[in-house]
Amino acid sequence: MTLKNPKSNTAYKFAIMAVIIIIIIIITSLVLDTQQGSDLKSMINGFLSLGSAFIALIGLGYSIMGFKEPNTTKKKIGFIINLMITISLGLLILSSITEILQYLV
Repeated sequence: MTLKNPKSNTAYKFAIMAVIIIIIIIITSLVLDTQQGSDLKSMINGFLSLGSAFIALIGLGYSIMGFKEPNTTKKKIGFIINLMITISLGLLILSSITEILQYLV
């Protein structure tokens, strides 16, 4: 079986994986809501957020590589989800950096 849009389908799969990781982040934030596990919660959420950002960035790359493929719903959904996650996590990192820089200056 050959795929019609291999890059777009791969980008869609990466978008779904990134959304699943974000859902896992939300669940771990709710479940590990104790004071004792705050360091563990921060580490788990940090690694998952970083993983979600990388997955969305890779998916965005596949979406961009698939621009020449025929338009499908999966292609549009994959591009929009990957773009939104990449931008939002990029802004989160940027705001963290600016907050850190306030203490250094």
